[in-house]
Amino acid sequence: MEVKVSAGGRIVIPKEIRDRLRIKEGDRILLEVRNREIILKPCIDNPVNELYGSIPVKPEDSPKKVAREWVRRRLEKLDL
Repeated sequence: MEVKVSAGGRIVIPKEIRDRLRIKEGDRILLEVRNREIILKPCIDNPVNELYGSIPVKPEDSPKKVAREWVRRRLEKLDL
């Protein structure tokens, strides 16, 4: 998708993409440069805060099982 750079180097992330990734006003975006490419990713300010309480954990649940469930839910949230 092509976007135009405006004054001050600003670009607009199209609404279709913002909706798909659930990016809203005030969210922070991680910007990376790799081999002359610009990569934008939604930021997770503190992964612990994002995880806390999101998955009910029983004492018998292994950390691996909990991590897999978190990844599954995160990918579902990002619609991937």
